[in-house]
Amino acid sequence: MPKNKITVISWVSGSGKSTLAFSTIYKEWQFRYIESLSTYLRWFFNLGDRPDMDYSEGLSPAIAIEQNKRVWNKRSTVWTLTETDDYLRLAFAKLGEIYCYNCWAHIKSHTVDEIVNDIFEDFWSSSEWQNKIWLLSKKQEFSDPKKLAKFFRKNQKAIDQSNGFTQILVKWKDFSAVYFYLEEPHFDKSHMPVEVYWIYDKITLKDSNKHRLQEDLIKLFATNDEIYVAKYTEDLSGDLDLKSYTIYSYCSNCNIHFPEYTPAHFSPNRVEGACEVCKWTWETLQVDFEKIIDENQPVKNAILPWRDSTLGQKILQKLSIEYGFNLDVKWKNLDEEIKDIILNWDNSLLRINLWWKYMSLYYKGVEEIIKDQYERWMLTRDFQAMVEFKTCPKCKGKKLNDFALSVEVWRDAEEVRRESKLKKSSLQTSLNSSDLKKDISYFQNLSISELIEELENLKFPKEKKQLASRIISPLLDKLKTIQDLGLGYLTLSRQVDTLSGGEIQRLRLAKQLWNKLSGIIYVLDEPTIWLDEEESFKTIQAIKQLKKLWNTIIVVEHNEDFIKNADYIIEIWPGAGDFGWQVVFEWTIDKFLKSNTLTASYVTWKKQIQVNIPEPTIKDKYIEVKKAHKHNLKNIDVKIPLGAFTIITGPSWAGKTTLLYDIVYKFFESKESITQAYIRMQLMKQGYSWTEIMNKQLVNPSDYAKYEKEALTKFFHEELEVDTIVGYEFVKNYVYIDQSAIGKNPRSCPSTFIGVWDDIRELFASTKEAKMYGMTSSYFSFNSTKWACQECKGYGYKKIELQFLPDTYVECELCHGKRFKPEVLNIYWNGKNVADILDMYVEDALDFFSELPHIREKLQLMVDIGLGYLKMGQPAHTLSGWESQRLKLVKNLLKKYKGHTIYFLDEPTVGLHFVDIEKLLNILWRFLARGDTIVMIEHDKNLLKFAHKVIRLENGEVVLDT
Repeated sequence: MPKNKITVISWVSGSGKSTLAFSTIYKEWQFRYIESLSTYLRWFFNLGDRPDMDYSEGLSPAIAIEQNKRVWNKRSTVWTLTETDDYLRLAFAKLGEIYCYNCWAHIKSHTVDEIVNDIFEDFWSSSEWQNKIWLLSKKQEFSDPKKLAKFFRKNQKAIDQSNGFTQILVKWKDFSAVYFYLEEPHFDKSHMPVEVYWIYDKITLKDSNKHRLQEDLIKLFATNDEIYVAKYTEDLSGDLDLKSYTIYSYCSNCNIHFPEYTPAHFSPNRVEGACEVCKWTWETLQVDFEKIIDENQPVKNAILPWRDSTLGQKILQKLSIEYGFNLDVKWKNLDEEIKDIILNWDNSLLRINLWWKYMSLYYKGVEEIIKDQYERWMLTRDFQAMVEFKTCPKCKGKKLNDFALSVEVWRDAEEVRRESKLKKSSLQTSLNSSDLKKDISYFQNLSISELIEELENLKFPKEKKQLASRIISPLLDKLKTIQDLGLGYLTLSRQVDTLSGGEIQRLRLAKQLWNKLSGIIYVLDEPTIWLDEEESFKTIQAIKQLKKLWNTIIVVEHNEDFIKNADYIIEIWPGAGDFGWQVVFEWTIDKFLKSNTLTASYVTWKKQIQVNIPEPTIKDKYIEVKKAHKHNLKNIDVKIPLGAFTIITGPSWAGKTTLLYDIVYKFFESKESITQAYIRMQLMKQGYSWTEIMNKQLVNPSDYAKYEKEALTKFFHEELEVDTIVGYEFVKNYVYIDQSAIGKNPRSCPSTFIGVWDDIRELFASTKEAKMYGMTSSYFSFNSTKWACQECKGYGYKKIELQFLPDTYVECELCHGKRFKPEVLNIYWNGKNVADILDMYVEDALDFFSELPHIREKLQLMVDIGLGYLKMGQPAHTLSGWESQRLKLVKNLLKKYKGHTIYFLDEPTVGLHFVDIEKLLNILWRFLARGDTIVMIEHDKNLLKFAHKVIRLENGEVVLDT
């Protein structure tokens, strides 16, 4: 592979492309790096076996940028993945201004020197005898004369102990007085309230006294958050000129202390910044009282979850005795105060006789008890629907506490006016401070494109401009790099687990672009997947930028546009798995395009995918979605024909997944359960008990239709955010086929997943030897605790936990990976035992069982879809996402559904070569031939041309429907 060039490795799925790029080149560099470390440090790394190779040279430091989605922490967001929020938090810590979250007063801290200058400016007079001031501390307010007298006596005792103040200033209404500590003022209630200040010092304002004033302020601020200054006067009958000063971020109006802000105060993942209620999660568990309370029922029956609850009824009886209300009164006629006690809390200790035992509990209200029951899984499914996670009432979904949200920056007024389309003359009357001041959550919830525009239009004071430039400029560079990769629609606050694998890979690629490293080997895994043509072009240009920095790029890719932009091509064939691994082409792109290799033939259009997709078998029947406006969809109408092949395509963030999965699929998935739950709730409100509802038929067909319509109308508007969905009555079955794993442990394998292993077990149980020993088909199941290997429990491998290192699997020492006891392994069919069958490739197993139609049919489907290279017993956790997806297609082809079936697929061509796509289309043809409906999200133009209908979305709108 040439250095400082882009090399593409291509061929069919499973041929070893990723093994060469990631498990050989990248992993070999990891081993060489670790070998340079000390022996002690090597113990902390677990890379498994070293790549099996004879020789390699020219390796540079390598970075792998994969597209696989691992399990992300719920705290992980776009800003934590890209580290862009570090700059934004730093900007607010250093450049923001504090506004009290309670009274919205501007909070500003000062140094002692600044306060001295302010005092001179505020109280200086040309006449020296008018330049005298009082320094005051500890403002206190009294509304009771007795408490005021007690305060003076306490100060007298403090003077005796050398702690008090000799002079005290008392201010009430428009009059003030100074008292010596031995004096005791006489005030009655007519004088109240009064304000009391301790007089710390009397100073004449002149240059020679500046040092004295500084020392006084330092001593005062050591014990006071705020000090006061008043102009000294002999006549105290008028209004006293009094001003406050502080060196702290302190609101005197609300007595709130603000911290010395650091970036940690703006992070929801840190104690300093997290919301105290939701603890950074932005949502809290809340009870929907509109659902659980039936106002037309008596109090004892009004709280639906407590209607059949012994504990709930006992609590209500105890509260009725305690507060004197009648349980037979309708809830709507109950006093609001009593309602509040029942729903919220009174924290009283209740002693309840429950099941012949007495129990004591502090009553905290219906909401807290139901939430506790929900968390303990003590509520039925219907009542669980009444408790849901909603936006945190404290932070309003911003995840941050009041202190973090008190810091704001100023936006450019001209920019705000332009956004609001206001005339210049209307600035003062039409724009208020809330339009111009924004906290950090405002910027975090903007799209990256909008954020760039906002940051470019921020305004800072002259003294902060240089610091702002040092913080904002690198942040803008990073954001613009992400935008150039076509991800300008993402927000910094978006959770990583909601991103596609392609979006995650491009974010990682952006990180490498702004690092501007040179001499690196970058290994990428299909960077153009999930992208439409325009986004693919942007990604290709970004990777070329990496090459210009003298880096070597190795890419596993099938996209023909990417291949044409490469410098060097490696093609591996003739097959996949152990049938592949032969390099048939290794040369420059010019030579490749002139060659006759299979990949080159597809790229140059000498060869094209040829599949005869049948015409739709159903006429004039559709699933119609009307006025969909969920997320970024803009009131669109969509018709999906039944019995046809429909593709939804478009750029990222166009609304494809929202339409297909969040609306259409979710509707089919939840339709029945939503209807049933609604009917049960209506019956409960009619007075039926839970036992009656579950054991009797209480609804006739006409009422059922009415309830179904009401339930679905509510579901359409509140959850799916559409006006209506029609045509669903024609569909009886729905299947979502994604790339999630078919199993999570080594015992799951392709043969068990598609059901062929059950047939093979029956076959072995029918042999003479098995019948002689009384063996049934259960003996040949590696899930059997009796006949599977006792050491590995039928896994064939043992899981080894390495404490701080990743867990690993090693071959079982007892059965050597064969999974069964010797008694089972001694049973043969045509010279093979069950372990031999599990170790066969699917293609070999097809030949082996060619005379058994019921087994041959299932294996033939796997071969037809391109999975003949898999082993029959290959552990499920070693399968890729696209292998799992194709196995699910096989399984569903083997099923015999009653009624019409609709299949939902999400990007099924991910990881597929042109040859694989042709095999996929042949399988989809079989679904269509039996009258089923296929709807998928897809960008590959090799698939788009075969669809009966293509719906293209852009920015939440339908731009093509043909």
